Amino acid sequence: MRLILPAVKALTGLMLLLGLSYPDSVAVNFIVILALVICLACFAGGLTGAAASEYWLRHRRDRVADNIYAVLIVSLIFFHQSPARRKFWSVLILAFTFPCLVSGGHLFLALFYLSCLTGFMAVRASYCQRIREAGLCQNS
Repeated sequence: MRLILPAVKALTGLMLLLGLSYPDSVAVNFIVILALVICLACFAGGLTGAAASEYWLRHRRDRVADNIYAVLIVSLIFFHQSPARRKFWSVLILAFTFPCLVSGGHLFLALFYLSCLTGFMAVRASYCQRIREAGLCQNS
């Protein structure tokens, strides 16, 4: 597992560079699949985090064992602190994926990709603010 993640990151970076250099290559298809997976993850994460946050906010006074799972889900999705390297890598992926999709002729997918990322960030910011205002977040 320790060697798989760097290999996937290197392969992704190589495919992004190849897709930008040769917009008609097969590397753009890899980037299309990557963008679709990221869109699916943003949609599923935002929906799951929003549902768990709503459940936690509605049942916060109950001492039910299900609240532990809601807190765990919300903290993993919305309050996860990433190291600076991972944030930098995510910004690089975002910065190179959009032009790669546009140059490859996938304009609508590129716009959908940006809207999924923006939507997830908006949902995350909204629920983080609601949870902090409710006084449920200990570390903020």
